[in-house]
Amino acid sequence: MKRSRELAAIGAAMVIATTLVASGSASGAEEGKGKPTEPSLIGSSKMLRKDGQDVRFTFDARGLYPESEGTFRVSHAGEGFSGSG
Repeated sequence: MKRSRELAAIGAAMVIATTLVASGSASGAEEGKGKPTEPSLIGSSKMLRKDGQDVRFTFDARGLYPESEGTFRVSHAGEGFSGSG
């Protein structure tokens, strides 16, 4: 049950990131690179966990659907395990 909630949270984050890229509703600029020339979403975040597990998300998405492209990464580490994708 707990594992399915974690996977659901990760899946929801992926859907949100994909939706923002597809709709072109977000734009941002990388530090030191000036304004982007197309809609983009660039950043990272850490999920706060009371049990000490470290869950991080990074994303670099750009363009409008259907030519949108980018990366989305998740890393998850805790006592005795780690994984990323």
